[in-house]
Amino acid sequence: MQQACTGSCAGGGGTQPTATTQPTQAPVAGQCTNLLVYKDSQVVTPSTLQAGDSIVFAVNGTNASRARIRVNGASFVESGTKNTSNQYTFPYTIPSGTTNFTIEAEVYTNGQWQ
Repeated sequence: MQQACTGSCAGGGGTQPTATTQPTQAPVAGQCTNLLVYKDSQVVTPSTLQAGDSIVFAVNGTNASRARIRVNGASFVESGTKNTSNQYTFPYTIPSGTTNFTIEAEVYTNGQWQ
């Protein structure tokens, strides 16, 4: 199984120089910082998973009010639910016949998905 925070969750940002003498500050930007997989409340290596396993994806994000994931290019699923580690969580059961998939994650901050 492949997992990745896509480029769209890389977050970040910066400021452009201005003609004023006052320094400008970058807006507080959100960032998808980590995508974990839990099975039976333990972080697991994705390569150990099998079809039929019930797992939980967990996304860490800075300055985020919610997060969303997408598996194999399907529609994004959104969550505002956090676990005790302050990670946004997404329960998921691996479908039968699935041997490889891609997970994308984004966090929502400052009115946009990052």
